[in-house]
Amino acid sequence: MINVAGHQLFTGEIEEVITTHPAVTECAVIARDTIGAITCYKDTMILARLPKTRSGKTLRKNLAPLIGPF
Repeated sequence: MINVAGHQLFTGEIEEVITTHPAVTECAVIARDTIGAITCYKDTMILARLPKTRSGKTLRKNLAPLIGPF
């Protein structure tokens, strides 16, 4: 969950909006605590494909090292 201007947003909600763009096939949003409970935007990365499990779920733990430390 990410707090934006006092509103609580879930990463799935953000992903849903991003994938409405015709140029986006799929996306993954990763949130990390930076200052207590406040999470802020860090970076946007474009990948050829997202790392997946055998069942097709996104491997978020494999995305975190690509982002690096906050």
